[in-house]
Amino acid sequence: MPRQITYSGTVTDQAQQPVTSMVICLYRKRELIDRISTDESGAYSVEVSEGEPVTLCFNPGQSMINKTKYNPSVVANVPGNKDAV
Repeated sequence: MPRQITYSGTVTDQAQQPVTSMVICLYRKRELIDRISTDESGAYSVEVSEGEPVTLCFNPGQSMINKTKYNPSVVANVPGNKDAV
């Protein structure tokens, strides 16, 4: 069984306030492997199996009150063989 690795962090706006309900999609080789949302403090944490690099796409959720003040998406490529914060 592959080792589990953890990706975690906190999403904040330009004023350093937490962004809640930010949808984060995780892809490996262009295939969606998980979808999570930030909590009330803007935090997220997800475990995936070790392997190829993972792409995290941060998208404002439909439930955000003032969605227009956030960029439509941010993409981060992270290693697939170690924890990342």
